Amino acid sequence: SDINIDDIPAIVANIETQRQTKIKIVAIDYLGFVKGGQGSRYERVSYIAEKLKDTAKKTNSVVICLAQVSRQEGAKGNEDLEITSGKDSGSIENTGDLVLGMYRPNKKSQKEEDNVIRIKILKNRKGKDNIAIDCYFDKDTLRISEMDYGQGVLQAKETFGGTFVERTG
Repeated sequence: SDINIDDIPAIVANIETQRQTKIKIVAIDYLGFVKGGQGSRYERVSYIAEKLKDTAKKTNSVVICLAQVSRQEGAKGNEDLEITSGKDSGSIENTGDLVLGMYRPNKKSQKEEDNVIRIKILKNRKGKDNIAIDCYFDKDTLRISEMDYGQGVLQAKETFGGTFVERTG
């Protein structure tokens, strides 16, 4: 749907009032669908990225925003990503405190054990970056689970208000 970036803090405040609870995480499913700013696409994305940072500060919450990878880098989904891999990413990489990239190194393989998705820390303002974490990717359910190489797979299970991790295998 068409959500304007300038409306997000008010939407968060409205939901907090209705539910009588503090919202800790604001998730934007896809940056490209958020409206706001003027000028070129890059200028609009820059404005939106800065406003998301402001939203995190104003609402005292974590803002998670998904963005597209540029076609030149990672378009096949199985190539290593860098901080510059994001589409129109200059302001995203500059504004974000933590920037993650996800790709599947064995995407073309049909073997079950090759169902790996790699999450790479591309930027971490408060810690180490350029660290990759391999996770199990279930293609049928699109679920991502932590891998424990020696003990099987750790499966995330949804509960009433959160998630817990359970060892299987």
